[in-house]
Amino acid sequence: MEEHEEIDFGVPGPLVHFIEQICAKDESGKDIYELLLTESIRRKAGHYTLWMLNRILNATDDPNDRRRLLAVMAAARETVSGSAELLEEIDDYLEYQKANHG
Repeated sequence: MEEHEEIDFGVPGPLVHFIEQICAKDESGKDIYELLLTESIRRKAGHYTLWMLNRILNATDDPNDRRRLLAVMAAARETVSGSAELLEEIDDYLEYQKANHG
């Protein structure tokens, strides 16, 4: 997804559902999906990875987890500084999260 952002993977689409299923938890119970996703966003945020992070935020109630994930979303602005479209998308997600999840 990082290297082929131009491909329409569908929303949420079979690829996202597959990734969510196979990367759910490791043997210690740690959420591998979230870890891999946030690492990907830190390297090269894109439409799908930002959307996937917003999807996690929509289902996250723990205030500490929300702060951490929102910080990843906000920091993504640095990696997409040349893309007005992605910057607007990040701002929209952050505004939505603030308005709907406090």
